[in-house]
Amino acid sequence: MSEGRRVTHRSTRPLMGTFVTVTIAHGDASTAEALIDLAFDAMTAWCAEASEWEPEAAVSRLSGAPVGEPVALPTPLFRLLLLAQRVWRESSGAFDPSWLPLKALWPIRGQSEPPAPDAVAAALAEVGLDALHLREGEPATAVKRRAGLRLGLGAIAKGAAVDLACEALEAAGATRFLIDAGGDIRGRADRAGWVVGIRDGRGADLHSLIHLQRGAVATSGSYEAGFEHEGQRYHHLLDPRTGYPVPRLGGCTVIAPSCALADALATACFVLGSEAGRDLLRHHPGSAALWLEADGTETASDGWQSTSDRVELPPATGFC
Repeated sequence: MSEGRRVTHRSTRPLMGTFVTVTIAHGDASTAEALIDLAFDAMTAWCAEASEWEPEAAVSRLSGAPVGEPVALPTPLFRLLLLAQRVWRESSGAFDPSWLPLKALWPIRGQSEPPAPDAVAAALAEVGLDALHLREGEPATAVKRRAGLRLGLGAIAKGAAVDLACEALEAAGATRFLIDAGGDIRGRADRAGWVVGIRDGRGADLHSLIHLQRGAVATSGSYEAGFEHEGQRYHHLLDPRTGYPVPRLGGCTVIAPSCALADALATACFVLGSEAGRDLLRHHPGSAALWLEADGTETASDGWQSTSDRVELPPATGFC
């Protein structure tokens, strides 16, 4: 596919509870529009299988299945659950998509006080990906080992959607594109790269810029939603090992080869903090992280400095 002189084409649409922007650099407008539609079609199809809000989605059927009953899974969802189990194991449970029983106790928006401790303890008893058994095969299947196991893929599904859209674009011959799904970003570009802005630890200002040539970046930040109760701030990023929000305010941004991996690692690294988070990143060559606390404290893992620079221009194309 000949792309001709670079012209930027962009479309933003509501999807996955956020706004998703697909940017294509291409010399032909009609081809660029077709590529944009292709990317959105890939993400929409993924949502039909991975959203816990869709009762007919594969992930919902798995959550509702009886113990011991194999549930056939589409290949992309099976691959994602394999990745989720890997990060869950490597992070000692700091990242855990079986957190849905806890999520029900922490709606955050409209919430004015934390749930009762006994309710948290009861929900914690249902959390843990050790109760999910994945089987390779045709078709690939998953089996629940605990009746209360329910999956919520909010901390990784957007990244996976972005990856699937990028794979579709590359299969169609596109070589210059950027997809931003509410801060879960992946792109491919020439030497100059796409410019992605990293928000500070309060989510209020631009901290720095990344020039993204090929790969993905994602941020987990406590500033997105929360409430105050008796002088304490409660936010939406829960530690699935304790059942309570992480007792820290700020954010963690991760660069990784895929957006699903960046998404999962950003969540895990925020929960773990910088010391244990750097240990986790050693399992994933090509990944790096930057922790930004609300009080201005900054900590970077090995490799971060070579991929980010604190500059004022050019303006960011996407934001984490």
